[in-house]
Amino acid sequence: MPRIPRAVHRNIPGIGWRDRKISFLETRVDQLLASRSSLTENLESITSTLHEERARNNSQTRAQMAEIETLRSDMEVLRELYETASSEHERFTRSSFKAKMSNYLGATDVARANGWHATNAIAQMNYKLRSYSLAESLGVDTPKILGVWNSPESIEFSDLDEEKFVLKADGGHSGIAVIPLIRNDSGWQTLTGKEQLTEGRPSDRMLKRLIKGRGPYFAEEFLESDGESTIPQDIKVYTAYGHILQVLVMQTEGKQVVNRQTFSRKYFDADGNDLGMILPGAVYDPDIPLPNHWDELLSAAKGLSIASGLPFLRVDLYATSRGPVLGELTSTPGGKQQYRLQHDAMLGAAWNRAEVRLERDIALGRPPGTLYGPDPYTWWYSESGEESHPSSWPRRVVDAERWYTPSPTDPPERV
Repeated sequence: MPRIPRAVHRNIPGIGWRDRKISFLETRVDQLLASRSSLTENLESITSTLHEERARNNSQTRAQMAEIETLRSDMEVLRELYETASSEHERFTRSSFKAKMSNYLGATDVARANGWHATNAIAQMNYKLRSYSLAESLGVDTPKILGVWNSPESIEFSDLDEEKFVLKADGGHSGIAVIPLIRNDSGWQTLTGKEQLTEGRPSDRMLKRLIKGRGPYFAEEFLESDGESTIPQDIKVYTAYGHILQVLVMQTEGKQVVNRQTFSRKYFDADGNDLGMILPGAVYDPDIPLPNHWDELLSAAKGLSIASGLPFLRVDLYATSRGPVLGELTSTPGGKQQYRLQHDAMLGAAWNRAEVRLERDIALGRPPGTLYGPDPYTWWYSESGEESHPSSWPRRVVDAERWYTPSPTDPPERV
């Protein structure tokens, strides 16, 4: 056996010490492995806790975000309510069309409930045939009347020669008790064709609609549109004792219906300028053109407004193939009349001035109430001694414009 060099021998540790070193290292490895296992368990526990906290925090965050959104929505509702309340407050602290109309409705109800029609022009407006007579006396065109019946049971139109006509009630409005009919092979039908009549009598369903409008009942010519639609443009001129406030033009694109909900609209001022979206929520069509015969329309509305003897009147006209034709007169138009605040104030201020001007004219000698013009007219009502009946109301023939005071310059706005 060869010998180990002395120099190498000196570098070789003793066997016992080496065993102890190995034993120590093995023990240390075991300790480190145990420590790693413990740390791994702790890490897994901490990681699990972290995930749970994160999920809890996410849930809380979502709940907080939902609460924030709810609070934001509540704040928006409160803001809108505040703005609405402020606007309503504004309407009653300055001139307001809405406030004036509310008072007007109340006054109309009082006059009609007590049967004081003969002495209150405001109670005489919702009578179509009476409005036609007034218009004729002032030279304003009206639909041709084909027949008049005092009761629903007496309505009979089998002897009419017309191909189309409109059945109406004297007190109908907003499309209520207005029934256009067209002749067909078996008799008559509505514009939509949903109802067919084989006899010259309205159906039970039609009679129910007519009765809602109050008699007498009448048939008038079917007015032809001056455009492409079946129904002529419905032109509503808002007036304040001869002063044109605004003109609402409503039309439908050739639809075979008279449902006002299918109509789009556009508002004009007296000069034909677009007033924009002054009535929130309405369906607008900016492409609706200025109606034909614009000057004639406004002239007719102005004359009827002055003759009515009322501070406010809406004159409804139709744009027909032969020019403007009266639809109806109303002092208390239905539907939504809540305009944007600034426009509402403008209308209300003009109404106030109209009241002052009318009072001035009466003081200067204008007879109160509605005044008829010099042209001949047909009176469609039977005689009656009741004050609430149109035949008992005065029909003075006087030139209303003799005393007419035009609208003055607007006064400064009160703060």
